[in-house]
Amino acid sequence: MHKPVIVGLGGLGKAFFSKCCSKSLAAETFDIDPSQRPTKSSLADALGSEKAILLLCLPATSVAVVIAEAKKHNVNALFVSFAKGLDDNGKTSAEIMSAMLEPSEYAVVGGPMLSSDILSGKDAFGVVASRDDSARNETSSVLENLDVHTITSEHPDFVSMAGVLKNIYAIAFGISVGLHLSDNLLGALWTAGGVEMEKVLNLTVSETVPDTVKKLALFGDLFACDVSQTSRHKMIGIEIGQGGRILQGEGTHAAPLLKKRMEQNIGELPILEAVADIIGKAAVAQAIKQAVLQHYGR
Repeated sequence: MHKPVIVGLGGLGKAFFSKCCSKSLAAETFDIDPSQRPTKSSLADALGSEKAILLLCLPATSVAVVIAEAKKHNVNALFVSFAKGLDDNGKTSAEIMSAMLEPSEYAVVGGPMLSSDILSGKDAFGVVASRDDSARNETSSVLENLDVHTITSEHPDFVSMAGVLKNIYAIAFGISVGLHLSDNLLGALWTAGGVEMEKVLNLTVSETVPDTVKKLALFGDLFACDVSQTSRHKMIGIEIGQGGRILQGEGTHAAPLLKKRMEQNIGELPILEAVADIIGKAAVAQAIKQAVLQHYGR
């Protein structure tokens, strides 16, 4: 069994470390922010020389940097990304990792895993995706030890992109809540958003994915965020809808990049376009309502 090394001590990283402590599981931690505690002074110190499984609880923009640094010190590492965003080139964490690592060296995890629920000992669900049996099984075993219920998948590209979409459409939902739009419109948004998300996945992932994986990684994750009182991306959307500032998050970074990536089909994706334009200040928050109505011929 690989030694867990938690990289990134934001909400999810802290939740995992808290779980390790409560269950007396040995784990190392590292964060580039030295004020985060507990953290080793360097990634090399956290890794050590034994086999390690790196739980990358950080944005997609940091994945490549951490992998490159870790490979200098530990050639036996298994990298597991929980990122639900895009890097500056518009790539998902699965796309980044597949370009840098062998299939046996990485996995991605999606699904409804709100850090607040993990911290409070409530249920969480992870879709562990890798093209390698050993990587899937090792990652699943570590997460099950942290009380995360897991299912496995051979489709990391799908699971990674599903996480990106979840964050973007959770922002759309939050904007609608912040605008005090009707519950009926929220229902229409949820349905139209689902249509758009599946369209993006069909255009970007050329794989047939089992229904359980598809529903949990995509709709299960989005539903958890939309009903949660602690979901960061829903809160980002509410802040925008109420006329506040645009807060940082993987979804706010990813939306304009995904719009650019999907530019040939953006006319079929009015909600994605609206979120990207609102974040880029090319549209006002009320554009979300018009994007939903467009789906229904209004």
